[in-house]
Amino acid sequence: MIDDDQTFCQMVTDILATTPCQVTATTDYREGLRLAMTHPPDLILLDIHMPEVSGLDLIKQFRNMQSTRHVPVMMVTGDDRVDSVATARQFNAVGYILKPFKPLYLIERIGQLMGVELMSGLQQANLQPQSGPKAASLGESKTIRVKTKTLLVIDDEPVIFQLINDILEDSILKVETAPSAREGLRTAMTAHVDVILIDANMPEITGLQAIEQLRHMRTTHGVPIILMSGQPLESLAAQLAEAEITAFLAKPFTPGELIQHLQKALGKEIFWT
Repeated sequence: MIDDDQTFCQMVTDILATTPCQVTATTDYREGLRLAMTHPPDLILLDIHMPEVSGLDLIKQFRNMQSTRHVPVMMVTGDDRVDSVATARQFNAVGYILKPFKPLYLIERIGQLMGVELMSGLQQANLQPQSGPKAASLGESKTIRVKTKTLLVIDDEPVIFQLINDILEDSILKVETAPSAREGLRTAMTAHVDVILIDANMPEITGLQAIEQLRHMRTTHGVPIILMSGQPLESLAAQLAEAEITAFLAKPFTPGELIQHLQKALGKEIFWT
């Protein structure tokens, strides 16, 4: 693990101490590169914002090193910008966890990536909930969470689907995707949808044309619709005058902006607490 925050490194080490994972953490990226070359790990946890070098630059170096070319790298960062997520994806980051996070979530994600059951290690250690928030988080039982709402994303850019899936992975929203307005309309007719996120600029049928059809469909006439576009809102003002949209989301957007719009459209929190 490479993170310039010593306290954070110690916290992660403490969290994983109850699992079979052996953690080597460093605040110095040079030391991290040296360790990765001499003792290739099974997984690398990497912060983005560090002095001297960015974690996004480091993941590029790891991909060019023979010893770490195929080692999974998961970003653990407070950077919620979509372009940072996209860059990490470009260099095959296998995960993107936003700080702060719950200890059990980190353990679960690492277990999934390494193909091992780390949660059982907690049970074997006979951890009992103690007083205080940290102990309560580690001692809580694993809950099966069911996606209770459906989001339909209509966009001709496939990268958007992955970004939104990553952002909403731990939410109540099941994400359905459609790579064209025509496909999105077909899905909206046959599937139950609670909220729709649609791009304005698509070939054949534009987002605004699709919205007009959605508003005349029995299954979606009252469903919240969020229009997203890389064009400024002002340039679409005339077209939006008669469009029945719930909100406008400018691209590129941050995870926080997406979540805020979805929660407002649905009138409820979309993440389990």
